[in-house]
Amino acid sequence: MKKFAADVEPWHTFYTTASSPNPVEIVTRMPVGEKLTFDFSDGPGGIYEIVGTGVAETASHTYGTPVAGTPIRIYDDNNINLLEFFSIDGEQLSGGHPPISGITELYALWIRTNQLSGPIPDIKGCNSLVNLFGKVNNFTSLPTDWSGNQSLKEIWYGETGAGGTIPPFTDLPGLKIINLYDNQLTGFAGGFTPEVDRTQPVTLNLTDNLLTDTAVNLILADAKAVNFKTGDSILLGGTGNAAPTGQGITDKADLITAGCLVTTN
Repeated sequence: MKKFAADVEPWHTFYTTASSPNPVEIVTRMPVGEKLTFDFSDGPGGIYEIVGTGVAETASHTYGTPVAGTPIRIYDDNNINLLEFFSIDGEQLSGGHPPISGITELYALWIRTNQLSGPIPDIKGCNSLVNLFGKVNNFTSLPTDWSGNQSLKEIWYGETGAGGTIPPFTDLPGLKIINLYDNQLTGFAGGFTPEVDRTQPVTLNLTDNLLTDTAVNLILADAKAVNFKTGDSILLGGTGNAAPTGQGITDKADLITAGCLVTTN
């Protein structure tokens, strides 16, 4: 099995927690012949090298009673840009959000129901990315930029505790579902993709945040500007969000008249 020198930097490191399931499983998908190596950090028996077959492959390790803080290191063997699918769903791992910008073949990131923390880094240059599933974690903020991901359809970062400003939803022509509910988001930088495929409904769920009236008004104005209509949903109610004011009240009424489902406080 491959051995790593002390100065070799992994692509990313996760850590077990006291509540990590048994066994820990990480699911990936790689092109045929390419490799990812997982070091589960408990001796030679903890190193797994996945050679891609073009279908989902699992690196799995049993810890017995998980010890909080045990690192799980992922080495890319110089092929991380060919990673197609990555999942640690429900593993209750800690650490940061994996850095995925520039991974051009990645179509799905599933990191739901863990204890990941810190800021979500910018997500750019992921030309194949369709699904971002990161809900139920402990992040501090959203990316400042996730534009240019032409295939992205779904963003799920609800129940993460993320605060601050929501970045623009621009240059994301395939975007259909934006679920950022139950966070501590306060502002919106402004902007929806005007060329969004209007043949399918769009859902924007920002319930249970801390949005100001300025942010709520801007969301309603931008949604109206790109013709949200029958089948689309804008959910801005729940605990914490401000009610629309002034022109925002008019924009809400106009969106409802156009057939869009709009909920606010």
